Amino acid sequence: MRAVNAPPHRKHGQHVHGARPGHGAPDADAVKISQSFLKADWPQVVRLCRQTLRKNGMHLRAHQMLGFALAQLRRGEEAIT
Repeated sequence: MRAVNAPPHRKHGQHVHGARPGHGAPDADAVKISQSFLKADWPQVVRLCRQTLRKNGMHLRAHQMLGFALAQLRRGEEAIT
């Protein structure tokens, strides 16, 4: 049984454009990245993630999506460095 004040469980991918519950709306960069991600436009995802990370090196979602996109492009070594 779930505690009364506990948030409902969310399924993978249920967050809007990578926004986390309780953290407000996603930023414009995250929205653009997510749109390209959903289209599986991996080169565009890489470009947008790198652009976002130049502005904010701590942007977690951009780091995550960059690694995934590089893996899809078979450029996994770049994701490690």
